[in-house]
Amino acid sequence: QAANKVGWVRNDVIKLDAAPSPPNPTQPSSQAKYKLTVTASTTWFKQSPVDSSQLQDDAKHSVPKNSVVLISAYQENPPQDPNNNHFYVTLADPLQIGKFNSWYVYKPDVAITLNK
Repeated sequence: QAANKVGWVRNDVIKLDAAPSPPNPTQPSSQAKYKLTVTASTTWFKQSPVDSSQLQDDAKHSVPKNSVVLISAYQENPPQDPNNNHFYVTLADPLQIGKFNSWYVYKPDVAITLNK
């Protein structure tokens, strides 16, 4: 799935409909079962449960303190993390952060609560 790509198409071969209105940001997404809140000064969403310094730039995303991310599911002790230091979270809104929908995040840096 390519996001943020520019392309061209002839206008005589397509039909444009009005864009749907964006969802109300104060209402939780129907898939957002949980809220993840960053409690540290910053944290990294990562594609592997290792120190962020070991990852390429496209495999990590910095998220500042007090950011709230809606997630549809999370795994508390993913098998890929033998030290059990990370949550493995699935975002409720695809491509909400970076180009991936699932990320590892360091447990001490965040709080996960039910999205009410």
